[in-house]
Amino acid sequence: MFIPRPYQTEAVVSLFDYFNHKTGNPLIGLPTGTGKSVIPPMFMSQAFSHFPNSKFLLCTHVKELISQNERALKRIWPTAPIGVCSSGLSRWEPYAPIVYAGVASVYKKYQQLGHVDLMFIDEAHLLAPNDNTMYQKLITGLRQINPNMKVIGLSATLFRMGQGMLTDGEDSMFTDVCYDKTSMEEFVSFIDNYYLSNLITPMTQNIIDVSDVRQLANDFNQKDLQRAVDKDSVIRESLTEACDVARNRKSWMVFGAGVDNCEHINTMLNDMGVPSTVVHSKMDSDERDRRLALFQSGTYRAVVSYGILTTGFDHPQVDCIVDLRPTTSVVLHIQKYGRGTRPYYHSNWSFDQLRDKEQRKQAMIAGGKENCLILDFAGNTARLGPINDPRVPKKRGKGTGEVPVKICPECDAYNHTTARFCDICGYEFIFRVKIKPKASEEIVIKRDEPDMHLFPVEHVTHQIHRKKKIPSLKVTYFTPEMRGFPVWLCFEHQGLARHKAHEWWRQHHGDDIPDSVDKAAEMFDQCRRAAKIKVKIPTKGYPEIMEYMF
Repeated sequence: MFIPRPYQTEAVVSLFDYFNHKTGNPLIGLPTGTGKSVIPPMFMSQAFSHFPNSKFLLCTHVKELISQNERALKRIWPTAPIGVCSSGLSRWEPYAPIVYAGVASVYKKYQQLGHVDLMFIDEAHLLAPNDNTMYQKLITGLRQINPNMKVIGLSATLFRMGQGMLTDGEDSMFTDVCYDKTSMEEFVSFIDNYYLSNLITPMTQNIIDVSDVRQLANDFNQKDLQRAVDKDSVIRESLTEACDVARNRKSWMVFGAGVDNCEHINTMLNDMGVPSTVVHSKMDSDERDRRLALFQSGTYRAVVSYGILTTGFDHPQVDCIVDLRPTTSVVLHIQKYGRGTRPYYHSNWSFDQLRDKEQRKQAMIAGGKENCLILDFAGNTARLGPINDPRVPKKRGKGTGEVPVKICPECDAYNHTTARFCDICGYEFIFRVKIKPKASEEIVIKRDEPDMHLFPVEHVTHQIHRKKKIPSLKVTYFTPEMRGFPVWLCFEHQGLARHKAHEWWRQHHGDDIPDSVDKAAEMFDQCRRAAKIKVKIPTKGYPEIMEYMF
């Protein structure tokens, strides 16, 4: 039985809430590894119950993602009326009510799809604001059939090189972000709650020199880059260090700077005693699939790739990433390292057990992957920032900004600028006052990370508020010092407000959820009492209770 995670349910609720109030094309942002693939089937299964004659299309760019998304749909909705259109999978089923497709397979044959009511685009950052792209041609064609077709985008990166945010610009397909969990704070929360594996990034002794490599609009010149990287001394020194530092890691992904470079890396790894295989665009798909299957089965310890495995490859056991591909693309940087954030839970734990944070922790420990080691010989972390708070690209001509990293003086690990303790050695950073370079000597202290505090709960009160048209229940948690932290429960509202009230009730009472504020007040004395609360206290705005401890 599929049990969605709270944030997955919130994402689906946010979509219905969005279309109840707006008419645009929304975006959903979730980090790699958090389960974006279940959002469309959860939404479609509910939509079909109300609109059984609808037609949905989910489009992506690689066959691996189509297969993953189809498996996710059937796990949630085994009887879903799905068809697949993909030349890579040798399937052409355009007439089904739900079609999962590769954009390259359908953009010239959109008429066979017919009337589409709603289109999902997985990896939405690949949609360029250009009339000549396959996605734009497909959307234009489908809107000739149904001018009212809506487009929903899903991505771990809600921005694009040269464009900025995906909602920027008059030609942007997407109009709004209706749900976003990709911020630094949310990313850290996923790790703390054992939905994602942590990434640890020690500073490597060897860094590839790209000072003579030309830069194009969105990345390094590929020929120049491969020449800089594909030197015997560069590869040997980097891989010798990797073999030492990652000697206890079981499953490596290695990113090279070109096809020839990947072949060179693969040969050298095998010579060093690391069983390795290589996949790239010059081999046929059947051979790539065969090699990847052997890697996933454990026959090979490492897989080396260029431009193949940055999206669409799902292998949660990956516990080491060796990066030998310098880039200036923030999107590529995030996608590469996102291969290591997927948690690997031991199979002894059921899906139902994984609803509990402590169970997820124990399942992760038993699985043998508590974190993923990043060996960044390419210098990408220093160039572009950590993947949970990178230097987001602006529109061309608007500059770049600072890269948010600092280096631990004890172990040379990369950490976010706001980190208090080093991820690897636990060193406590000393925050110093930054003097703004002006004659006034104005003191500027940048603290992006909110304070998280644990408070004991002395007592709890509840009160019905009827000042607005729709009443709500105000629950206030008081500390021994009589500091109060309120929560507003909106059982009679729509959308996310009601969903959050239901989640609170399930934690404190169970599944017998009241349908009104009055009924909730009557049943309130039956609710469990939290002994402690974890509260986020931001530099701006109001405190928010993040966790209840009973």
